[in-house]
Amino acid sequence: MTGDRTEQQIFGDLETLCTSPGYAHAIAFFWFRDNVVGYKDELKGQDYAKLFSPNRLIRTEISTLIGLMARGAIDLTLPSPTQLQAQLENSERLLKELHNAMMQPFVEHFHAAVADRRTNPSSLADPFETATAM
Repeated sequence: MTGDRTEQQIFGDLETLCTSPGYAHAIAFFWFRDNVVGYKDELKGQDYAKLFSPNRLIRTEISTLIGLMARGAIDLTLPSPTQLQAQLENSERLLKELHNAMMQPFVEHFHAAVADRRTNPSSLADPFETATAM
């Protein structure tokens, strides 16, 4: 999935979202949903399974949202359920779009290296040789 927007454009939209009224509640929701492990009677390994879901936000993502929120005046107004849901969905959509934009240089380099190897099997092209692979 490629987009026409740059990382900076996406990041700007994310910053605007994070400084919207009541966004702190979205961050609190993400933090609770993705970091608190609930259990009944006895804590078991399976209780931790949700921490390995690809749908959860990792610490650096939540920290980024907090940092962006702190760039503006923090408005702790309680958003309506509809507003909060929109903030949550837009946050996840923008973070996914940002990840895809950040991956695009590597994907292009990878495809070029694979194409080079197809046309020249003795090629030493290595898609992991550049910093974009990291």
